[in-house]
Amino acid sequence: ELESPQIAQMLFRLVVYLSSNRKEPLHILELGTSLGLTTAYLKLANPQNEVVTLEGCHDVAQMAQLNWSKLGIEDIRCVEGNIDVTLPDTLFTHSARVWDVVYIDANHTQEATLRYYEMIQPHLHPKSIVIIDDIYHSPDMEQAWLTLCQRPEVTSSLDFYRCGWLFFDPNYLRKNYRLRI
Repeated sequence: ELESPQIAQMLFRLVVYLSSNRKEPLHILELGTSLGLTTAYLKLANPQNEVVTLEGCHDVAQMAQLNWSKLGIEDIRCVEGNIDVTLPDTLFTHSARVWDVVYIDANHTQEATLRYYEMIQPHLHPKSIVIIDDIYHSPDMEQAWLTLCQRPEVTSSLDFYRCGWLFFDPNYLRKNYRLRI
C-alpha cells in the first residue's frame, strides 16, 4: 500500500531537519518498501544519507528499483526476502551498527510490529526516532502502538493517527502526544 503524500512529505521534512543538525549522514532503515516512493522521499531529503529498505516480495522490490532508477536514485540498498530473516542479518551487517531513523511499514500485525521493534531496539541510540505506520489500521495495530509507547526506553511519542513516532532521548519529557494532521 502506498503511503499518503502527506505522510511521505512529513517524513521528508523530518529527515531534512535531522540531516541539517548533523555533520555525518543519517542511517535510515525502512521495513516495507512497497513501490519505493516513501523510500525515495527518505533518500532525496539528503542524498548523503544511507537508506536501507527491506521488502518481502521480489516483484514489488523490482518495481521499487525501477522507480528509483526513473528518479535518478542509485544508492538505496534494497534487501529482498522475508523480513523476519533479512532484518537480523541487516542489523548485524550494517556498518554503523545503529540507526538514526527507522520506519516500520511492513506486516501490519501486533505480533510482527512488536517482534520487529524488539530486533531493532538494541540498534538504536538516544537520538533515534522509530516511526510506526498505520497505528490505527486495526485494533491489533493500535494495541501494538500502545504497548510500544509504554516501553521504559521510550521517553515520548507523537501520535499522528496515520503513524506514530517514538523518541528515546532521556532529556525529553515522558509524555505521549496526539496530533491530527
